[in-house]
Amino acid sequence: MLRLLPYVVRHWTVYLPLLCLMVVEAFTGIFFAWFLKNSTEAAIHHETATLEWTLAAGMGFIVLTAAVSYLTTYLGAKAISLVKRDLKTDLFNHILRLPTEHYTKYHSGDLVSRLTHDVGNISGAVGESLLNLIRLVLISGFSLIYIFTMNRVLAVSCLLFGPVAVAIGSAFSKAMRKNNSSLYHYLGQVNSFLNEAFAGHLVVRAFTLESVFAKRFLDDSHRVSSLEVKSAQYMGTLRAGSSAVGAAALLFSVGLGTIYVSKGYITVGALMAFVSLVQQVVQPIRGVSGQLGNFQRSLAASERLWKIFAEPVELDRLHEYRGSMDVREGLVTRGLTFSYDGVAKALLNVTMRAPVGQKIAIVGQSGAGKSTLFKLLLGLYKPSSGQIWIDGKAVDQMAVDELRSYIAYVPQETILFGGTVRENLLLGRPDASEVEMIAAATDANAHDFILALPKGYDTDIGELGVRLSGGQRQRLAIARAMLRNAPILLLDEATSAMDAETELFVKEALERLVHKRTTLVIAHRLSTVRDADMIVVLKQGQVVEQGKHDDLLARGGEYSRLYRLQFQNRGTARKSIDDAV
Repeated sequence: MLRLLPYVVRHWTVYLPLLCLMVVEAFTGIFFAWFLKNSTEAAIHHETATLEWTLAAGMGFIVLTAAVSYLTTYLGAKAISLVKRDLKTDLFNHILRLPTEHYTKYHSGDLVSRLTHDVGNISGAVGESLLNLIRLVLISGFSLIYIFTMNRVLAVSCLLFGPVAVAIGSAFSKAMRKNNSSLYHYLGQVNSFLNEAFAGHLVVRAFTLESVFAKRFLDDSHRVSSLEVKSAQYMGTLRAGSSAVGAAALLFSVGLGTIYVSKGYITVGALMAFVSLVQQVVQPIRGVSGQLGNFQRSLAASERLWKIFAEPVELDRLHEYRGSMDVREGLVTRGLTFSYDGVAKALLNVTMRAPVGQKIAIVGQSGAGKSTLFKLLLGLYKPSSGQIWIDGKAVDQMAVDELRSYIAYVPQETILFGGTVRENLLLGRPDASEVEMIAAATDANAHDFILALPKGYDTDIGELGVRLSGGQRQRLAIARAMLRNAPILLLDEATSAMDAETELFVKEALERLVHKRTTLVIAHRLSTVRDADMIVVLKQGQVVEQGKHDDLLARGGEYSRLYRLQFQNRGTARKSIDDAV
């Protein structure tokens, strides 16, 4: 609650009127008791004038009650909406600033669940349940004060049942929150599973996994359902106990009140007022159980949010595009060492140089450290030791957005976002003009196929660009990098799985992209790096060879072995195909 308090205080202009309205609402219960007392006694004593103005006051009371009910409903909903908006914004911004390794720690579906389901459930702690708890306490407190003015013995008799109700609520609160925490944890897992199932639907169909996935979803649903039923059991027991205490308090108090009337201690009108006030005291005892259950659900949801907020961020602020930078000397790494787990070295003492305008190829077997090197160059991870320089300036002394303003990145697996072609291209440079965007698309051999789409540049490409072919998505990624116009290009070669015509289009686009840029390319097919100015060979995270294609072949080392192995495998595969035909 202390962590949620700043979000409440931030919108005090909404919460303060709400508190004032709840005070007024609490007084309406007292007014109703006063109305019963005075109208009953006026009727018994045939005081027509008193009865008339009492009834007129009652009419005004109805109008006031309606206005207060409308305003509390409206302001309560507004307060909840504002707090949830701020929580979602702060949580999403916090997630965006987390270090890269945290995106492997948390499943994307679980993060989505926290942003949607958990933030949605937190409304009880900052809105409806919290406000109702305050309202019930005010109503009960003001009613008790009025009863004290009427008869102290009756007031004390009402108070006797309070500790019993508190004890029942306390007994179930912790159990309910623990159960709800488990429930929200499994709901996050279910969301993660659904994300994977829908994203990988082609594999599900191809491998006939429908029944396997259906059974897993059924098992997860059973687990969630059992926790929901358990939560309902806790809630039912809490309500039953609270209702029993409330009914006992009402029965005892009314019984005592009738005795007082029979003995002449209080009037019939006072008894009517007393019964009404006891209802105002008992109602919170009954109602607090439901509100307490909702409140505990909200606190369980908030605990999952605070676990994310507790993760240390990598960035001190959200970064924005700051324009491309000029490079005059190039990029250098010296003694670059990195480990993911603190034990095994993914990179060890990597030293290399990428002069301005040259193409540097990074080759090696799978797991040699090629992708890890790119992640360090992008600033996604920090090296355990060693340093990266751009134009003689150490990368660790740059702001992250400054570092990335030097770099354009084209991944092997193209990543596009839901939206239009235009929106995806402008992610490379948001301030680019229409002419610049079209020029980049043209250079990437993408302009013609874009115009052939139903709405051209304003065509929605679907989730992750699913409505485009692989080659089209790759050319859009190249156009996005061209539009960024950064002097250093990190290129993960991605033409090996394309047909000949598409590969030709992509290769032509890549040739234009690397022109006059300092390029580091991860080469999966060694035949594509013969023209590289320098080839850096990685093996088990270490640089074992550097040089040009012909020189490395002549040495007969690791590069020569990889080259022979690749072409031998290709020849064997071709012979097998020919034999099969």
